[in-house]
Amino acid sequence: MPLNRNFYSFAVFLSALYAVITLLQGIIYFLLGQQAYALGAFFYWYLFSHGVFLLGSVIFLRYFHVKTFYLAFWTILIVTITTLVQFSIGVGAFLGARELMSYYIGANVMVLGANIVFGLALIFSDAGKRYWLKLSGIYFLVIGIVLMAAVIWYLNSIDQNLLTLQQVYKWASLIGWIGPVLMMMNLLSEQKQLRPEDEESVPSKKLEGLIAITRVFAVFATLFFVLKLTGETVGKISWERNLEQKEKEWDKVWAARTFVATNGATLKYQLIKPIDFDPNKKYPMVVCLPYSGGVEGAPPAKLLLTEINRKKYPSFLFVPFCPNGTGWGGIPNYPTMDTLVFESIEAVEREFKEIDANRIYVSGVSRGGYGSWHFISLRPDLFAAAMPVCGGGDPKLLSSDIIDVDVWAFHGENDINVPVSGSRDMIAAIKKSGGNPKYTEFEGAGHDIWGYITKTPGVLDWLFEQERE
Repeated sequence: MPLNRNFYSFAVFLSALYAVITLLQGIIYFLLGQQAYALGAFFYWYLFSHGVFLLGSVIFLRYFHVKTFYLAFWTILIVTITTLVQFSIGVGAFLGARELMSYYIGANVMVLGANIVFGLALIFSDAGKRYWLKLSGIYFLVIGIVLMAAVIWYLNSIDQNLLTLQQVYKWASLIGWIGPVLMMMNLLSEQKQLRPEDEESVPSKKLEGLIAITRVFAVFATLFFVLKLTGETVGKISWERNLEQKEKEWDKVWAARTFVATNGATLKYQLIKPIDFDPNKKYPMVVCLPYSGGVEGAPPAKLLLTEINRKKYPSFLFVPFCPNGTGWGGIPNYPTMDTLVFESIEAVEREFKEIDANRIYVSGVSRGGYGSWHFISLRPDLFAAAMPVCGGGDPKLLSSDIIDVDVWAFHGENDINVPVSGSRDMIAAIKKSGGNPKYTEFEGAGHDIWGYITKTPGVLDWLFEQERE
């Protein structure tokens, strides 16, 4: 059955739509990097964009089959299957199965390999006789090779610098729209050359209605996500800039310090002494892990820095600086600074004998929540208590000594950014080991629960009562 004008029109529409989707996604990823995944609407955007990709793949599968470009047909089928595998892993991770992230890079390698083969098929098969298809093949081949080389370099490098890999992907994301545009140009050129008999072949009324509904839904959904994600991205960038300014202000009050490890690695941190500091007294120390930046990205630190709390709970505050693209551990396939933080904490203890080694606490929100779980999993000997907020961890890392660390964890029931199972699983694992952790889950709440915690009676009293035996 020949491809008629209606087919070409719908195929061009989908190609243009996917180009817009890819461009928007590329700009957001270029501006925010990994933080793009934390946007409120990103998960639903992720579902929608892959839905458009799947529909477009079905259209091009038919196109290549009718045109008897069989090599291109089978290779784009492989691209579709591998992309859906990667998509399924991503959705699973979003919904709480974080262990799936260990397979994500492997799935990404499969997708890149499939795109390279697809590019070769477009260049060297009969499809390559079409000018725009050949250009498309060159594009997919070059991009695939560049990204594959970056991934292979990352996997084989000693330090596995994920930041460098992310930079490569950032720049590649900016030109991701070129592929669908080149495919669209091929469709447009063929549409202009349609024969009269092809013009007479029209779809049924039901199919026409379905296509019309699909067009309208896709356009409105794209506009909704464009406005939603643009607003969230602008807000995120504005917040980051404000954060940088706040960091400078905090640095003026409490000068930033730098720890240098024996291997030359450095950690910027802020150490805030107790109010009315008395060198003859012993004070607890709270390690506040930011989700970004320093003090301004660490809600527990900001709470303890209020005048009333500084007087009521005199303590050292240790706030390590968190560069973009790194974390405190607990997040699969994500660079961690855990060892560097442990070494710096011990260095601060040696410097300030006034710190009570039996009353060191750790707390953090989101990325800091992951870090809090991770820290007490690896070093239960170092901390007397932990207050992880909307975080998660790996129950397999818990040692029997975890029961010696007092825990009060918090999470929102409907948290999309960090699924509530992250806290539930860790609490269950500690109880199974014989521990007695406290856990508060806010019904109907999402990721932003810090306001609920500050209104929870006795939180800080509980924290500062804990002491290692």
